[in-house]
Parts: sequence; structure tokens; C-alpha cells
Amino acid sequence: MADWHKKTLNGVELAYLSRGEGPLVVLIHGFPDTAEAFEFALEPLAEAGYRAVSLETRGYPPSGLSSGNDYSLPTLARDVSEFITALGLQKAVVVGHDWGAVIGAATAAYFPDRLAGLVLVGFPHISRAKVTIGALLQRPHHLLFQFGAFGRWLTARKDLAYLDRMVRVWAPNWELPPGYMERVKAALREPERLKAVLEYYVQIWQRRKDRAMLEILARPLAMPGLIIGGLDEPAFRQQWLRDSAGCFSPPAPVVLWPEVGHWPHTEAPDRFLARLLEFLAVASPVR
Repeated sequence: MADWHKKTLNGVELAYLSRGEGPLVVLIHGFPDTAEAFEFALEPLAEAGYRAVSLETRGYPPSGLSSGNDYSLPTLARDVSEFITALGLQKAVVVGHDWGAVIGAATAAYFPDRLAGLVLVGFPHISRAKVTIGALLQRPHHLLFQFGAFGRWLTARKDLAYLDRMVRVWAPNWELPPGYMERVKAALREPERLKAVLEYYVQIWQRRKDRAMLEILARPLAMPGLIIGGLDEPAFRQQWLRDSAGCFSPPAPVVLWPEVGHWPHTEAPDRFLARLLEFLAVASPVR
């Protein structure tokens, strides 16, 4: 297992796993998950000549809690920008899954000079994720988490059984590695941790009509992009992924794999690594 390292920046202590030296690749996990979801990729990326870093975003242990309960998207994007600086580098390729994809896209919009490339995994560019009745019915957690203590109670009951259900529905063909969900649950059992993580959903919902933020997020991205998803995702999610290609100039390739759901990187790790290395060879080649 890779060792944990920590950097204090933007008012919070962030933990990360790291391997290798070379052009920087920052991997950002989603929900429900942790930085260890990308641990399998660190050594292969290091062997290919990259510095591979899997970041634990604020609120998830062993990273710190936000002292001001700030889990807003602009703050999460600034975390990534300042994290790249804290590692002593100017640019990175950011690879984000689920919430990591949202954070990656926000970082690219707010701090475009910091990204050499952006890979969205299992979630579209945030500007293409539309709030519709159909989407909310198929992914009701977005609404559930708005209900404060009740939403947290329903999520936490029966040892976070709601998370097990989410994974079964979102990735029906995935044979989870032993201990995968126990690792995720261990990170979220403490009430203060679960509250922090669900604040991501609360605060992005509260700012869904923030015109200034939406205009920034809609900016076209000039860095190379890649979008990876699965055909086990609902049709509306697949369309969102395809629509995300146009957020990049030139349009990013979109890869949708059969019998793969919301976790393409862990459901099909060999395919994921091969495709990522192809992308890195163009976006951030090893010199």
C-alpha cells in the first residue's frame, strides 16, 4: 500500500497517496469512495514515468474537515489548484471520477492554466448534467441528501446500507473486490464525516442558480480531454457523457464500455489504465 502524505493549503489539511516522479497526474475519487480507489493505478503510472497522486478530498479521512463548513465547488477547485502548487509543480493532468470529475471540470474552468489535460470518469462535465424529474427519480440521492439530519439518518442506518444499494444499482455487473465497501464505510461512519461529505451535494444544490458560477463552468476548455463511462449507466447519463465532448476544443473522445457501470476505473481497471496511458502520452508526454 502507498504511504499517506499531507499538505496544508486553502485552510484545510489534505491527504494523498503518491508514487513516482515525472509529469503530475492527480487522481480524484468520487462518492461513495475514497482515494484508495485509485491506488491500483499509482504504480503502473509511476512505472510509465509519471508522478501519480491520489487525492483525498476535504472532509474524507484522513484529510481534514473544513473549519468553516465550506464544501462549495469553487473551494474544491481551489483545493486542487493549490495542491498542484504545494507539490512544487505548475500543471497536472487531472483524472476525476464522479465528484472527482465535477471537481476536475471546475478546476479546469476556474484555473485553466493549471491543467495539462482532464479525464472525466463516470460523470459528465458539470455543465451537461441537467436537473430533470427523470434524472432525480433514477438518482434520488441528490434529493435525499438535501434533507439534513433526516437524509443523513437514512443514509447511515443499518451500517450505511444505502451505500450498498447505490453501488448495486449503479454498477450491476461489478464484482466488488473484497473489503471495498468496508473501506468506504469506515471513512463515513463518523457522523461528522458523513455530514461533511453530504455537504458537497447540499452546497452545489444551493448554488444551482448562481449565475456567476454557472458562467465560469460553461467556459470552453482548451486542454485535451477524455471521457470514460459505461453502458450500464442510465440512458440519460450516457447522453450527458456524449454531450460533454463539446465542452472541450477540440471535442474530447467519449468511450463507453459494455457491462460497465458507474466505476469504469475499478470495474475495468486494465482497459482504464491502457486508455489513460494513451491519453497521457499525448496530453503530458514523459520527456
